[in-house]
Amino acid sequence: MTPPPAKAPPIIGLAHFYHKVFDDREVGVHHIMEFIANPEPGKSKLRAPAISRFGLMPAVKLTATELRTVAEWMWDQYDPAFTPPDCPE
Repeated sequence: MTPPPAKAPPIIGLAHFYHKVFDDREVGVHHIMEFIANPEPGKSKLRAPAISRFGLMPAVKLTATELRTVAEWMWDQYDPAFTPPDCPE
């Protein structure tokens, strides 16, 4: 069994929660782009225990193109078979 990450939630988990909140890819990607540029607790789509454990990421200064590339990649990491630990659905 692989231990949980020490510094951040796994990307597959992030993608999971964004897909639970946003049905539309473009809307989800746009939200991810905004969050990466300016992380705020109210914008996070993770559950409170993950935020308590990992905190919020620092703001990342990227160009709009770079933000879109990262956000699209993150969105595309979604695996419908993934269930977050301690978060049965």
